[in-house]
Amino acid sequence: MIGRAGEELHKYLIENCVKDDDFFPLPAVPVHGYRTLADMTLRLIAGWNVAKQHGRTALRAYHDFGMSLREANVALYRIEKDCGERTETWAEWLKQHLGISETEAKICREVEALLAPHPGLRRLSLSQTEVYNRRNNSEIYSSLLARTKATAANHDFSQDVIAHRDRTKQ
Repeated sequence: MIGRAGEELHKYLIENCVKDDDFFPLPAVPVHGYRTLADMTLRLIAGWNVAKQHGRTALRAYHDFGMSLREANVALYRIEKDCGERTETWAEWLKQHLGISETEAKICREVEALLAPHPGLRRLSLSQTEVYNRRNNSEIYSSLLARTKATAANHDFSQDVIAHRDRTKQ
């Protein structure tokens, strides 16, 4: 039996869901993924613009943008930096190519990490700021962030660097 608090939470979540067709799609990811950061820049620009347009219904757009940012930073920027193809910092790249700060990018990536295990929550009509500000109010959020950060910190990029070099030589 669901208690009163559970019923209120359920009602709140149902009232704050948005329909899938209320979102503008991002450009499709190429079949074989992105080979360079430059290839991914247009998707990131489109994602950032969509996220800004959606206001309170933007949680899904911010989640998608955060996911793209994580891939751009972890899988592409760091590899290109390690290969000597980039001299600018991540913050400089974000400002120059997307017009956003590293803090804005960090918030998008953290919200994406919080929502990733629970894709249905992307449909809530909550602002990214509200989710981000409440991220530490729950043991669940804390454990998700810790696990995400630990995974990123322990990732061995050497194989990614080798694969990137092989792709760019072809």
